[in-house]
Amino acid sequence: MPKRELIRTAVALLESGLLRCPAKLPCLAEFTEELLNFGVPINQRTGRDFYDARGGAKHDDLALAVSLACW
Repeated sequence: MPKRELIRTAVALLESGLLRCPAKLPCLAEFTEELLNFGVPINQRTGRDFYDARGGAKHDDLALAVSLACW
């Protein structure tokens, strides 16, 4: 499963309000930070997009886990 499909599903659910996070969710701050740092850069040479956390020290584990569960 490409990350593109996983992330699109989670974004659609978040935007529609069907995916909500309770305020007392463990790791909510980390999850929110991962979502905010998630990017879709485009390789200028090949024109292909890739889905990844921005910055070398950033993680995307929680964002991808939630996206997989949504899918």
